Amino acid sequence: MPHMLPSEDAFAAAVSALGIQNQDGVIVYDGKGLFSAAR
Repeated sequence: MPHMLPSEDAFAAAVSALGIQNQDGVIVYDGKGLFSAAR
């Protein structure tokens, strides 16, 4: 679903601004309890 994802460049800029690097592990949590949040 292309409308749900940022472009690769936009995503890279956003995670870089958070200080996340390629060697970092990232865990994503959902505050609403939806089963599909981590997809």
